[in-house]
Amino acid sequence: MKLGCAAFLIYTATACFLPQSSPRADDFPAARGSDLSFRDRVIAIDKAMGADFFGSILGYDALLGYKPFNDLASHASGQIDAFDEFVSEAHPTHQQVEIAILSMHRLGAHEYTNFLRKAEDLYGKALLTYWEFISALFPGEDWTNVLVENYDDPDVRAFLETVAARTDIKNNLKSEIEEILSGKAWNDLRTLRANCCTSTPPQSTK
Repeated sequence: MKLGCAAFLIYTATACFLPQSSPRADDFPAARGSDLSFRDRVIAIDKAMGADFFGSILGYDALLGYKPFNDLASHASGQIDAFDEFVSEAHPTHQQVEIAILSMHRLGAHEYTNFLRKAEDLYGKALLTYWEFISALFPGEDWTNVLVENYDDPDVRAFLETVAARTDIKNNLKSEIEEILSGKAWNDLRTLRANCCTSTPPQSTK
């Protein structure tokens, strides 16, 4: 959960120089259809972004700036069950799973916790890998800080305590969870925002 001010500024500067060749909504027309299912949208976005785009230095930034992905993310609150069905039934690739996970980054605390419970269940059924589950839990500070900002929410705390008690969770990740539960991660994040003059608004508890 640690991100230095310099790293934040590097990310901000990098985001301003996304390549002009990044996918546009018009590059894959099917991605625009409002009547497409969650599964179809994820697969369309995956195809438009290209193979192994997460492996490029600007891959995540390109996804975050891609309109069809943001359209999908804006309706994530009604797609949690669809995420479960997609992972369970569609035999998605790792890249498609990551796109589906990251599309949940705008959810409020209660909805995100519900999504994480689905992800934990999928992990328990070996339908998500360990690191896919962890990427849902800790997608990165550039995507969501909803658990950190709502560390005192009873629903959030109950879920994080359950995860921390698992024997298959690595110790360094348990330490990160403890920092969230103690409020330290939230204090650190507020200090970072103050020092870097950022104004990212806290996410709701909806």
